[in-house]
Amino acid sequence: MNFFSRREFISKIGGSFFLAIGINFISLFLNFGSSYRYKPVTVQSKKVIEMQRGGGEEFFLRPPGARDDKDFLSKCIKCQACVEACPVQAIKIAGREKGKNADMPYIIPEIKGCNLCLDRDKMYCNYVCPTDALEKIPNDKEIIFEKMKGGQPLNMGIPILDRRICYPWYGANACGLCWEICPYTYKGAVVAGDRRAVHPANAPNFFADKCVGCGLCVDICPLPQRERAVKLVNGRDMEALKKYEGITDEGQTYRWAFDERQIKSRPRTDERPPSDEEIFGTPPGGVFIK
Repeated sequence: MNFFSRREFISKIGGSFFLAIGINFISLFLNFGSSYRYKPVTVQSKKVIEMQRGGGEEFFLRPPGARDDKDFLSKCIKCQACVEACPVQAIKIAGREKGKNADMPYIIPEIKGCNLCLDRDKMYCNYVCPTDALEKIPNDKEIIFEKMKGGQPLNMGIPILDRRICYPWYGANACGLCWEICPYTYKGAVVAGDRRAVHPANAPNFFADKCVGCGLCVDICPLPQRERAVKLVNGRDMEALKKYEGITDEGQTYRWAFDERQIKSRPRTDERPPSDEEIFGTPPGGVFIK
C-alpha cells in the first residue's frame, strides 16, 4: 500500500483546488454555460426588475368589477363578502402593514388567479358587493372581455413577461402553460409555432389591450412563487403601457419579436394565430432589419 507524505498530500490537494478555480474563472470569462442572468435584458424585464426592487407604488390586483383604486377605496366598506363568495378562494385581505389598503380585498396571482367565474352562472364577488365598489358584470365571456380588456376602466391589470427567466424564451425548456390557461387564448396570450419545441419563436407573448388581468398566467407559471416569469402591473396607467408594451395613443398593441442582437415590434390587428413570417418579418433564419 502506497502512502502519501504530508507534503505530497498538501501538494495534490492544493493543485486540484487551484485547477478548479482556474477552470471556473475561464468559464466565467468566456461565458460558458451562462445562465439567464447574463442574457440581454429586454424592456419588459427591466420593468420586472424595477418591481422586484420596490420601485414605484405597490400594485394591488383588485377583484373583477373594481374601477380605479380611488373609486374602490371610497366605496369598499371592508365587509369581506367578496372574499367569502369567491368560489376559488382567490380574493385575500390585505394586512395592517398595507396602510390605506389594510383590510381591503385583493388578489395575489402568485397564490391563486381569478377564473372570472366563467364556469358559473354569475360572477359571485361583484354580485354580492353591497356598495357598488365592484361593478356587476353580466356573466358572458365576450361582455367580460369588452369591459375588462386593457385600457378599459374595469381592467384588472396587464402582464409583463420577464424573458430572462421564462423557460422557452431563454431556451431551458418548452412551455406554454400561460397560453393554455388564458381564458382568451389568441387574444391575451399567444404562442406561435410549435410550443413543444424549445425556441424563442415558440415562446409566449402577451397583448396588453387583449388582456383582462385575471392573473391565471401568473398562477400557473412553473417557476417558484417569488420568481414567476409573469407579473401584473396597473393596466390603467397608459404611460406605462406605452413604455413597456408598445401601445400607441390609439391603443394599438405590438408583438415583440426576439433576436439575441436586437428586438423589434410588429403590429397585430387580427384575431387569428400569427405565422412565423408575421412574427419575425422574414422566414425563420432571416435577417432582422430595423
